[in-house]
Amino acid sequence: MPFVFERSITPQGAETQGEMATRNAMLAVLRQFRYDTAHSNNAHALSALKKLIPVSQIMFGTDYPLTKVAEEVKGLEISGVMNADELRLIEQDNALLLLPRYKT
Repeated sequence: MPFVFERSITPQGAETQGEMATRNAMLAVLRQFRYDTAHSNNAHALSALKKLIPVSQIMFGTDYPLTKVAEEVKGLEISGVMNADELRLIEQDNALLLLPRYKT
């Protein structure tokens, strides 16, 4: 999503007030969605996502069985993009907000 953000909401060279308002409105909407880390657990993708989307909206994901869970976890950790608190949010706490009955 971060890589197509500009293309999808801003006409090339657009800088008018109305177009900027539309861009900001679209960004506000996109920040309400949840995004997973499946096959995006590398520094480039995570850095771009983190610049646009709050960590509270990012959740751990895999494309198991294509990718092993341990590989996805390791990729998040070695990317160096997220600190320990952010990793805990992504790996667990953000999901528990949506599924509170699994909190133990």
